[in-house]
Amino acid sequence: RKEPKKYDVEAEVDIEYTTGCGYLLTFSFKHDDNFPVPDQPATQCDPVIDPPAIYEYDELPYLAGRQIEIPFPSEIYEETGFASQGIDFNPCGHPPFNVFNVPHYDMHFYTSPLEIREGWTCAPFPPAPAICDFTSEQTSASGRAFFNVDTIWTGVYNNTEAATFQPANMPNGFTCDMSAAVPVMGTHCHNYATQPSTAEDWTEPVLVMGSYDGNIAFLEAMAPLSFVSGQTDNDFGENVVYAGQTIESLPSSYNVKYDATTGRTTATLTGRRVGLAACEEELRG
Repeated sequence: RKEPKKYDVEAEVDIEYTTGCGYLLTFSFKHDDNFPVPDQPATQCDPVIDPPAIYEYDELPYLAGRQIEIPFPSEIYEETGFASQGIDFNPCGHPPFNVFNVPHYDMHFYTSPLEIREGWTCAPFPPAPAICDFTSEQTSASGRAFFNVDTIWTGVYNNTEAATFQPANMPNGFTCDMSAAVPVMGTHCHNYATQPSTAEDWTEPVLVMGSYDGNIAFLEAMAPLSFVSGQTDNDFGENVVYAGQTIESLPSSYNVKYDATTGRTTATLTGRRVGLAACEEELRG
């Protein structure tokens, strides 16, 4: 049996502490040119074609995501609430189609270690086994947890018709897509109203968050391959405000920067530390 081909993104992680109990969590990587980039996406990325087109280098379908997980040191986990980084390269992209169906990276900052998330299983959706079945109730507790999203009441008092249910600890306007519940990851949520109108219009990172069993499963910066490769520097960042925030360590901003000279992409989260007594003393002082 042949060993599967491995990819090297030359990952690096670091944390700095700032005054006011702040943290700067940085994760950087370099695109591996061995990753598949379809040159005939109409056939290589068509989910209807059976058998699917295979990438010769690793003998996997072009449609398959290539996933790399980098555990964080325990200090980072304790201080930020983030346990690991998932670098997922999607050669054909993923839904929503005509928006994110181009080669891109999903940079997941997970709040639970992989050994815990390996228990996040579900009954698969038969037409697309990579996601959880959302057409009928899951039969296991772990499967039902994908569809347990913590929400906050944002309606007018005693006016049910005016009420909306906003996911808690996520930005206003985020919606959790029940057809985007992925085992070992969580259910993906983002703002559909502000997403790019077409794949051709997608030029900058998009913020995505994940839910599992009423908790935040991950924060994700999703960036097209064109942003993290090539001969031109790219830099994008934005502040993040959360509706009904109860998790104080969630980052108040994120930034993704590509350096064309080094070929490295750096994702930076800025937030508030949790965990150290010294930090609590600083706040009291």
